[in-house]
Amino acid sequence: MQEYIYSPTLISAYDIYFDLVESDKQFPSFNSVPLLIIDSGGYEANCEPEFSETPSQHHRPNPWTIEHLHEALSKFESAAPKALVTYDHPALRTSMEIQIARALEFKDRYPDDSIIFLMKPERAGQTQLDIDSIKGHAKSIAVFDAIGVTEDEAGRSLTDRMVFIAKLRQCLDDIGGDAPIHVFGSLDTLLTQAYFLAGADIFDGLTWLRHYYHMDSTVYRRHHPIIENRFEEPADRAESKMHVHNYNRLQEIQSKMRAAIASQSVAGLPHSELIMKAYDSMQARLGI
Repeated sequence: MQEYIYSPTLISAYDIYFDLVESDKQFPSFNSVPLLIIDSGGYEANCEPEFSETPSQHHRPNPWTIEHLHEALSKFESAAPKALVTYDHPALRTSMEIQIARALEFKDRYPDDSIIFLMKPERAGQTQLDIDSIKGHAKSIAVFDAIGVTEDEAGRSLTDRMVFIAKLRQCLDDIGGDAPIHVFGSLDTLLTQAYFLAGADIFDGLTWLRHYYHMDSTVYRRHHPIIENRFEEPADRAESKMHVHNYNRLQEIQSKMRAAIASQSVAGLPHSELIMKAYDSMQARLGI
């Protein structure tokens, strides 16, 4: 698969630390990507699987600390420009002030790399981010190269999440901040476009590896051989072709999103009517 990837790529510091990724010795294509995003490992440190995952066995995470993250970053070598995601852990809850202070220390430690500040809920039991709390720190968070949120922590419903993204974008715009918004776990054929219209810029996720993109919808991956008339093809080969197909489809959708910006029209986006219904729901909530 690595020979097909020519776009920004995300890998996990957790995987680096536990030798699940062996730098450019195993994946030389990491040297040629335009940007290598190294996630901080919080996803893998969580025992709860992503909604897009259909695990064959229960995930038992290893201990994961900020020291593990620093060690992973020190051992990984790549010639590609890097963007590092600030440390997070599913059990960690601290105030936004402390999150920002720690992220600034992280930024000072890696001055040659771009830093994505991943914001997390602040209190025990809190599962969603508080946009009102974040607004009070807009100038502080605007110093980072990108602002990150996980899809689930942006809101409970699709409209909640789109409204959160729109408000975050507006509070950054109001102070002249142009940092892009990165929505972690949001990469697919429909949700990506919805969050894009709300104001997000960077998307990642695993559905393209776990499911099949057919007619701009995300379907069960074992349907791929039937739809593509590959009845006799071994499963591993069919899955590899599915990954290439999905990757190419995402590139096409990205081009259409850029065209939508240039033309100020969503008419060329896949399922534009469905996406606009979600957009209208967001606008109604915002009172626009």
